[in-house]
Amino acid sequence: MLHTEDLDEAKRAFEALAEGGKVGMAFGETFWSPGYGNLTDRFGVPWMINTNGGPDWKPSQS
Repeated sequence: MLHTEDLDEAKRAFEALAEGGKVGMAFGETFWSPGYGNLTDRFGVPWMINTNGGPDWKPSQS
């Protein structure tokens, strides 16, 4: 699992690990995180990429 405070860093890591792998949940906002996704990389290693929301972060109302 990779946790980061930086949404762009998390998205870059997700996209790089997804190359040649299989995405389980596309990277995007969830009710607990501004950016989360899970995948299995091309070597068969499962990953969860999570962005920690800051103290003022709230999920969008969609």
